[in-house]
Amino acid sequence: MDDYDDFMPPLVGIGAGIGTGTGTGTGIGADTGTKTGSSYPLCFHNTLLESEITERECSDGIYLSSDRFRHFNRVDSDALVIISITRGERTAYANIIGVHSEDADMVFMPTWMCQYLGTDCGDTVVLSNLNDYRMGTTLRIQPHTSEYIKLDDPVAALRDGFENYTVLTAGLTIPLFVGGARLVVSLLDTGHIGPVCIRGMELNVEIEQPLDVINEPAHKRQRVESANVIEESLPLPLFAPVDETPFDFNCMIPMPVPVDNRFPGRGRTLGSKK
Repeated sequence: MDDYDDFMPPLVGIGAGIGTGTGTGTGIGADTGTKTGSSYPLCFHNTLLESEITERECSDGIYLSSDRFRHFNRVDSDALVIISITRGERTAYANIIGVHSEDADMVFMPTWMCQYLGTDCGDTVVLSNLNDYRMGTTLRIQPHTSEYIKLDDPVAALRDGFENYTVLTAGLTIPLFVGGARLVVSLLDTGHIGPVCIRGMELNVEIEQPLDVINEPAHKRQRVESANVIEESLPLPLFAPVDETPFDFNCMIPMPVPVDNRFPGRGRTLGSKK
């Protein structure tokens, strides 16, 4: 693989702050002609290491041939080139993170993107430059699981996960590489309709409670635990027959619902890297 990362502007760390996100992109230096390609998951890239595939599966980065890259970036190799990938009525947006030496029409993309587009290996997609997009500064997300809160700095881990993405749209479900593992999140809102570019932007992220916490409410866990404690503490008279009739715990007075402070909730800002 002939990676061109040295020619790309560095992905600036996501910093703290709140902005309006009203800017638009222009696709400077990009060619507007469309091309077709054959889509393949990243695991078919024959020179990527397994560790590289694992991390880049949690991104919106794609690999094109050298010919395709030159076609979409003819003027300025330092310009940010965002690619629109369309199949049928669905469109995904991607950032070119490298070039490959396979067949010229092959496009290697993350598995989540293939699933979103509904493509199998070798299916035809249409590639074009995205020349009209907003600059985004606000996201509202919902993690599907809560394992990430066990990390020493879960907020910083989320921030690092978003650094692998360039363009986002509301309604997507994407994987983040967080703390060395895969964390799936739903993008509930980006502050705009259509694609938004978050590359190099100060990003304010509102974090909803993870789905696995919502699906198992705290008051139910508290109720069951309290019932078990009462059942175990009920004294039995010596030599008295044991009543095997099940105890109706539903008649108990509900315990106060504990406040769950593990999740930062809305308005949490992902700080910048130090």
